[in-house]
Amino acid sequence: MVFLATDVLGAHTANPISGDFSVEANNAFLIDNGEISKPVKKAMISGNIFQALSDCNGVKSELRQYGSFFNS
Repeated sequence: MVFLATDVLGAHTANPISGDFSVEANNAFLIDNGEISKPVKKAMISGNIFQALSDCNGVKSELRQYGSFFNS
């Protein structure tokens, strides 16, 4: 199963030493055959950010501005 979460709640509670995290997914959708199929009402995502980044195959390089801050 693959899903897309456009926002998470609780990211500030991640452990900066171990990298462990647990967040609630907001605006989440199931992906079926590469297409968004249906919304997900509630979902929790947990894991280790260091492991997730080491398993990452690519990152989008779009630049977005939030107020006076840039997010790339």
